Amino acid sequence: LLFPLGSNTNLRGTVWPVISGIIGYTYFLAWSISFYPQALLNFQRRSTSGLSADFCLLDFFGQVSYCIYNSVLFWSPIVQQEY
Repeated sequence: LLFPLGSNTNLRGTVWPVISGIIGYTYFLAWSISFYPQALLNFQRRSTSGLSADFCLLDFFGQVSYCIYNSVLFWSPIVQQEY
C-alpha cells in the first residue's frame, strides 16, 4: 500500500473515501478531456488522418472491459465478500 493503514482497515467515516472520490473524478475528467484535441484537429483539417482505426477499436474494447470489471465489483456478492 502507498499509505500504511495499520490495523484499522475500517475506513468508513474517514477522509479516505473523499480522497478516493477526488482522485477518481479527476482521472475521469482528464481521461474525458484527452479525446477532444484529436477531434478538434480532425475537424479543423476536415480529415481523419492521424486517427487510427486500431486506436478506436482498442479503446472501445478497453472501455467495455473496464465496464464489465466495475460491474462485477459492484454487483457480485462473491467478489464483494473478497474485498
